[in-house]
Amino acid sequence: MHWGRHTDPATTLGDTSRYRQIAAFVLDSQHTPALPNNSPGNDPNLPGMVFGPGSTLEFWHIISLPDDENAGNGFVSPGQTFGGGQVQVSLLGSNGKFERWQVVTPTVNGYDSIIQGTISICEFDPGDDQLPPANETMCNRSPMWADIGDIEGTDPTCSLDTDGNDPTHKDCGDTTSRGSSFIQNGSVGVGVWAKSAFSLSPFAGRVARLRWIGMEGGGWSFGISRSFLEPAAGGIAYQYYDGDDGWYVDDIKVTDLREIQGTIGPDTVTGLTQCVTGNDISNCGTITPDIAGSSPLALPSDANGRRLPSGTDTLVPGQLITLDARASAASGPACLNGVLLYQWEELSASGAVVDTIQPFSPNGKIQAAPGRDTVYRVSIKCSSDTACAASRDVLVATRNLGATPGTSGDIQLEVVTAGAFTGGCVAANNAVLRWPSVAQIAGAMNGYDVYSRTVSGTGLQLVSVAAPYVFTGATCYAGGNVAQVLPVGTLITDATSDPTCPAGGQAVFYLVAHRRASPSVMQLPIGVESGCDVGSNPNKCGRAYNAPTPCP
Repeated sequence: MHWGRHTDPATTLGDTSRYRQIAAFVLDSQHTPALPNNSPGNDPNLPGMVFGPGSTLEFWHIISLPDDENAGNGFVSPGQTFGGGQVQVSLLGSNGKFERWQVVTPTVNGYDSIIQGTISICEFDPGDDQLPPANETMCNRSPMWADIGDIEGTDPTCSLDTDGNDPTHKDCGDTTSRGSSFIQNGSVGVGVWAKSAFSLSPFAGRVARLRWIGMEGGGWSFGISRSFLEPAAGGIAYQYYDGDDGWYVDDIKVTDLREIQGTIGPDTVTGLTQCVTGNDISNCGTITPDIAGSSPLALPSDANGRRLPSGTDTLVPGQLITLDARASAASGPACLNGVLLYQWEELSASGAVVDTIQPFSPNGKIQAAPGRDTVYRVSIKCSSDTACAASRDVLVATRNLGATPGTSGDIQLEVVTAGAFTGGCVAANNAVLRWPSVAQIAGAMNGYDVYSRTVSGTGLQLVSVAAPYVFTGATCYAGGNVAQVLPVGTLITDATSDPTCPAGGQAVFYLVAHRRASPSVMQLPIGVESGCDVGSNPNKCGRAYNAPTPCP
């Protein structure tokens, strides 16, 4: 968006800001779709956003208004300006009305000027803001942006003054944070943009609105001309070039927004025939945790007391997963006069809590994207009897299938021949598979399954279209069930060679996968759909796919 006036459509040098003009853009609502925990998104008809403790605001902008450098120190003192821009916040008060606007101070590339007071008694002020006791936020001594970036500049390194208008600050304006993270060229046309950032954590938990407000009201504000380039009849246009171009704002980003607090309606649920006491042992008997899709396998410790993972779930690193404990239940009695509360935590390899993903709440379902083998713990308690509690750990084993979290479990398969290659496919050149053994998760994996498939043509679809995604068409051949060999790294050579001789235009595709230790272990992944080439299904790009049915 741009606050300013375009008098020449062919060039930004024809841009100008009107005298005695004030304009504001208000960001007063957030609208999000339904969240991953199935809670509804925010209502776009309700004004305001809810900031969290980690909320930040950042945006890119260029601003150029008459200040001491381009207006001259004869009109305005050093460090002062005739106009400028601010970011302000308005908070929802206890009376249900939004309070007066107050200035928010940037933490990166802050205000570079203050409003002058040598000619005008007071700058043009909106009257709905606050700077106690006068409620004149944009009047004398108010902080402003007046010289940030360069609308005609092209050098983001801040070493050149390509348009010759700012020898002091070059093409970056009066910025303090520089480098590629804070100063960049725009994606369209010329111009050097700067990023300013704010911390909104002081307003955490409050419903708030933000606004970008710009003002031009100094020096000649008592005149009847509309701007320097638009004088009254008989007047002479005064060209400030890009010294009065106004304010350009782009790429606004607000983080860590929260949901607006819901209203509590009347309780229409039929109550108990007899009131029960809170935290009474008769309110709750036994809680049985149940994490959907997991197997009830132990998570043992080694001789040093470190936790060893046991296969309970499998995905590829970085894949979004759902951890759902809503099937957990209390029995004998079943949490009377209360509800089950769930807390999700991430554990280290030693069993220590690394992060509390969700503190105790009625929400038993979360999402995570583990980048390695990760153990999560769900702790469950009854709200009317907090001593009635239980917990369960679940391992999400990624494609890094080592016994130690983070180690690689990729199988480096090599196809060789039983005899010397003499050209062509003959019986003496049967295919032999070999690979170095890799670490496997105890209780989840036990050896290897070997498959083959003869393929032909182009654009092959080797993975099933419908979930669960399985490598299709491959079959086990003799010797397909191969035992684990230790120590890790020992070269395994498949005892049975494959005598298949592909015909012209054909090839034999081989696959070695980790073998499940038992049917109770979920199907193990063998890779992820990383591309969307010919024959691939774009609806499953990035999804994990599994090995075929285990070999007999």
